[in-house]
Amino acid sequence: PDAAELSVPIRMLSRSIACNLLLLAAPVNSLVATPAKILPVHIRGGATGQRQSTMLAGESRPFAILVEVEIKPDRMEDFLAAMAVDVAGSRQEDGCLRFDLLRDNSNPHKFFFYEVYVDTAAVDVHKATPHFKAWSDFKESGGVVSQTSSKCDALDFTG
Repeated sequence: PDAAELSVPIRMLSRSIACNLLLLAAPVNSLVATPAKILPVHIRGGATGQRQSTMLAGESRPFAILVEVEIKPDRMEDFLAAMAVDVAGSRQEDGCLRFDLLRDNSNPHKFFFYEVYVDTAAVDVHKATPHFKAWSDFKESGGVVSQTSSKCDALDFTG
């Protein structure tokens, strides 16, 4: 069946079941159903680790956080160890679409975290995990010189 034929049953199913049915029925790039438009979104899933799924019109957009931190020079080793735990664990979360750790080219003590989650509830789940605690414990220990963060709607990103 094409995506339009599935539009009535999809609205009656939970989001996760609907997503699985749509992925079996049609390629992600061609998903448009009536009367509810189906929009492509990237999420974790699939045997290859690709992040693909769909979002029903009207559902919340993925949520992104861009964090900039400067780390005390004498705490770099501790920071990198804590972030190795946080990054690896975060990438395994169902609600985490992306987690990147970047280092500034002009300041070796400045880093950026680029995080994308399926929604704000997934951020709350993330903040309750043991791997997030590795980062928060480091921060509480005084290793951070400064930190700023921006919260954003993820309109178009690579998962």
